[in-house]
Amino acid sequence: MTITRAKDAAALLILDQQGHKVLLGRKDGQYTLPLAFVESSDGKAPGPYRKISNKRLGAPEHRACAFMDAALRASVEHLGLMITTQIDPPPPPARGLWGRIARHGLIPDRMQLTYLGRALSPSDAPERWHIRVFTAPYGAVANSLRRTAPTARPVWMGPDEAQDVLSHSPVAPFPGLAFKYLGAHPKPLLASYRSGRLRLSRL
Repeated sequence: MTITRAKDAAALLILDQQGHKVLLGRKDGQYTLPLAFVESSDGKAPGPYRKISNKRLGAPEHRACAFMDAALRASVEHLGLMITTQIDPPPPPARGLWGRIARHGLIPDRMQLTYLGRALSPSDAPERWHIRVFTAPYGAVANSLRRTAPTARPVWMGPDEAQDVLSHSPVAPFPGLAFKYLGAHPKPLLASYRSGRLRLSRL
């Protein structure tokens, strides 16, 4: 059997801490976690971030910024929600989403993110993802530069319900962890498949 190489991606769980709800997207009748593949423009913007070890990230440590930016970009592309912070003077021109928002003196606010872990698609899946999962509070969403036409309809739900509607995906265990670890420094989770069954371990 030929195993397809997993594509690097990142996903973001946005949390309403007061209502104890998770924000997912719904498109074509399917619920999804905002997810994006890593692009060459991710990780180029200035700004602080929390380091993640090679083992926990499943990639070289210097790529942590790129995964964080991809997760934040997924929120914009799928839900129309942007988590940014101001910087003065504005950074130099760049490509992609972060280059466009840099013109407004904004950069991705990576310090709002908590790293929860990573999830791997089954080895026999026709398209495989290696997803780094982050979470952030809804209060960190900026009011400026919202997209007028997000690609998915935002839907709030409890973490147990979110885990249930994502049961087809390796990211399903993460909504249940998000509220416990938001803003903390948890030992990340690895969700992967072995013999067709989802296995969980700590990194």
